[in-house]
Amino acid sequence: MPNLRWRLFLTGCGLVAGLQACSNATHQSVGWYQQHDNERAAKLKWCADDTARRTDIDCQNAVQAMLQNQADPAHQFHPQMNWGPSTASPPPPTNK
Repeated sequence: MPNLRWRLFLTGCGLVAGLQACSNATHQSVGWYQQHDNERAAKLKWCADDTARRTDIDCQNAVQAMLQNQADPAHQFHPQMNWGPSTASPPPPTNK
């Protein structure tokens, strides 16, 4: 029985190490996105293209950077990304 426990322990350690290795993707920080306007705008557009991407750490960092830059009047920032449904009304129909 101790041999089985040892095998389970080693298997669990291997799984944890493997998952950590897979999740070592590099992410940009909020500060980085604050300093890189074009990259932040591109990331915000990418994030807005698919609602499932909103949980991505880079999407969250880019949004935080946008919000923090908006709060700083000295910083020039790109227009806000629209995360919700459009509130604009459709154009009136034309009768030709």
